[in-house]
Amino acid sequence: MEDQYKQVLPKSGIRQALFYALNHWERLIRYVEDGRYQIDNNWVENAIRPVVLGSIPKAFGTVCRVS
Repeated sequence: MEDQYKQVLPKSGIRQALFYALNHWERLIRYVEDGRYQIDNNWVENAIRPVVLGSIPKAFGTVCRVS
């Protein structure tokens, strides 16, 4: 993978993906080897969404109204 990283164009999407994989290699291997890890965290995102969405109008001090 390191050889492929060196061969692709610097600003290409595949190079960014390889960069991510190389920088997170230990975590990726841990996920593959341990079945207890989940691939996503949607349950966390869904749990905090009401809290975050409720704080947006307070943060800006206004309430948006659609006519």
